[in-house]
Amino acid sequence: MLKILKELNYDVTFVSANEFNYDDSIKTLQDNGIECLYAPFYNSILEIIEKNEYAFVVLSRSTIALKYLWSIRQLLPLAKIIFMVHDLAYLRELREAENTSKNLDTISHDFFKAQELHCINSADLSLVLSSKEQAMLANLCPKANIGLINFIMELHNIIPKFEYRKDILFIGGFLHSPNVDAVLYFIKSIFPIIQKQNPDLKFYIIGQSPPPEIEKLVNENIILLNQVPNIDHHLESIRLTVAPLRYGAGAKGKVATSISYGVPAIVTSIANEGMGLTHENEVLIANTEIEFAKAILKLYNNEQLWNKMSKACTEFAKLNYSVASAKDNIQKLIDNLTEQGNH
Repeated sequence: MLKILKELNYDVTFVSANEFNYDDSIKTLQDNGIECLYAPFYNSILEIIEKNEYAFVVLSRSTIALKYLWSIRQLLPLAKIIFMVHDLAYLRELREAENTSKNLDTISHDFFKAQELHCINSADLSLVLSSKEQAMLANLCPKANIGLINFIMELHNIIPKFEYRKDILFIGGFLHSPNVDAVLYFIKSIFPIIQKQNPDLKFYIIGQSPPPEIEKLVNENIILLNQVPNIDHHLESIRLTVAPLRYGAGAKGKVATSISYGVPAIVTSIANEGMGLTHENEVLIANTEIEFAKAILKLYNNEQLWNKMSKACTEFAKLNYSVASAKDNIQKLIDNLTEQGNH
């Protein structure tokens, strides 16, 4: 998104909220012509706001937005604030309580929901990735300006054939509780059903910071790769990806990534929510252990269906995840925001 804003001829500055550390991520942004501010040149975000003039300020996630909304309004009264929602954390927390043994702290949940909705109501534009959440927020925050953006993906035009692929893959960081639950659920409840039909099939897991309860389940058929520097090789050789999420919120990057590589995914309704993907086109949707296992085996062994779905994935990605489509959408959202300010 930062690169797209740069290509749209905006001067773009990036500031990290985590103590202004310089790392390889900052260097990558700088190599792409994006100004980055960090210590010792600046020591706080408030200092940056006080010393610079910005037409737009993009705040990512409610924990960050809450800290700086008021100060930005006071110090940059003409700036338009854009709030990146990513997903509704209060909704994810509620669904976790409904699908696991975790108790919902009603007071803290209501407070957190109020904070998120406050950020959405306070921003000039809030951006969501899920059409489902856009519709929900239209009811919860009827006066708020809610825009929808898609994931922005590098598209892959050369898709290795079915015959050169094997095994199944899950992608997701394990600092995010829905991913931990999904992998444990898959290994314990779904994978054993699959192994009865296909004992040689392997399940690969890519994700940062796997917890001990997942690490101890690793064996010759369950391979934990942790975080990998480049995912290309894995998605060019895997036959299917899975997203057996039982709870969560927002659009799912793991599913969009699979689609962008032309790899069909087996997903739950939660994993598919708000993404516009359709059953037996880009994905197979299954919500019980038996259904999920049957869907994997059906697609894994059906070259004709796999080819049809892989082609649908590629077409969907070109239409929805390309840089060109994102650039047009982002420009329209900003233009509309600017026009509102001129009335």
